[in-house]
Amino acid sequence: MTEIQDQYTEFAKRGQEAAFSVVGAWAKTVQEASSQLPSVVTPEGAQQVVDQIFDFSATVIDAQRNLIKQFISTSASAAENVSKSLTEHTS
Repeated sequence: MTEIQDQYTEFAKRGQEAAFSVVGAWAKTVQEASSQLPSVVTPEGAQQVVDQIFDFSATVIDAQRNLIKQFISTSASAAENVSKSLTEHTS
């Protein structure tokens, strides 16, 4: 029984590490994208500002999409490993 608990603990630890990694990458992407936004908006640059804001939004959405995809992939893989482990121990 201890071995199964150890596997669950390891699963939780890996999940946390993956989540921290993904959130860190997302935060870095947002920070980099936001640094490209202009600090002062002038009437002459309004169109450029609009383009930069929409580009920033697209970058954030892409980062969120990748975050969710990686989370799903990691969760599915971990669930499969736990399922295999449980099947091996009950057989």
